[in-house]
Amino acid sequence: MAIPPQQALYINNLNDKIQKEELRRSLYLLFSQYGPVMDIVATKVWRMRGQAFIVFKDVNAATTALRQLQGLFFFDKPMRIQYAKSKSDVVARIDGSYSAKRKRERKEKERQLEREREQLKQQRKDAAIMDRTDRDVKRRRQEEEQRERERERDRDRARRKQEEQEEPHSILFVENLPPEATENPQMLAVLFQNFEGFREVRLPPGKTPIAFVEFDTPQHAREARSGLQGFAITYQHSMQISYAKKG
Repeated sequence: MAIPPQQALYINNLNDKIQKEELRRSLYLLFSQYGPVMDIVATKVWRMRGQAFIVFKDVNAATTALRQLQGLFFFDKPMRIQYAKSKSDVVARIDGSYSAKRKRERKEKERQLEREREQLKQQRKDAAIMDRTDRDVKRRRQEEEQRERERERDRDRARRKQEEQEEPHSILFVENLPPEATENPQMLAVLFQNFEGFREVRLPPGKTPIAFVEFDTPQHAREARSGLQGFAITYQHSMQISYAKKG
C-alpha cells in the first residue's frame, strides 16, 4: 500500500559514521533548497542509525525534495527517500493533533527496545566468555590427560628397564602391602596361585608390609611379576614386585 504524500520525509541508507550535529546541518543545507524545513530528526540510537526525518512546512516542498534528491549520493552513500508513515510532532502541534502522552509512550517503547538490545548484546558477550572458558577448561583437561599418559609411559619404560637389569629369581619380593595382608598370607596366595609354578607365600616375622612369593622357576616368577606389578590391593596400596636377591 502506497504511503500518501505528507510534509515529513523518511530517509535511510545514510552514512552512520557521520556525527549527529554534522549530519543534521548537512541535511538542512541540502533539503532547505526545496522549501522551509521545520524540523530534522537524526539520532545515534541503534535502531535509528543511518536514518533521519525531514519535516517541511508544506507537502509540495516535501514532494519536490523527494523527487529531486532520490538516490543522490550523500557522504558516499545513495539516499533512499519516501514519505514518512506517521505525522511528525511539529506538524501535529500545528494542526492540533499532537498528543504528549502518545509521544511519551513512543519514547518509552524506543528506550525499552534499546534496553532489550543492550541486554541481548550482554547475553551474547557472556555466552562467548562462557564458551571460551569451557574450551579452555576442556583444553587444559586434555593437556593434563596427555601429560598423565606420558608420565605413565615413562613409568612403564622405567619398570621395563629395571626388570631387564635385574637378575631373574624364582622368589619374588613384594612391597607396599596393606596391614591386613601381612597377617594373612592367604590373601596374597589367592592372587599368585593363578600363575603356573606357584609354591608358597612367606611373611617375615612382625608386621612389616612385605612378603616373599616362591615359584618353581625364574620364568614362572617373571610371568607372575609382569601380571601383578602395580596391582592395587586397596586404593592406597599398589604392589611393588621385584626379584629377591640371591644370597
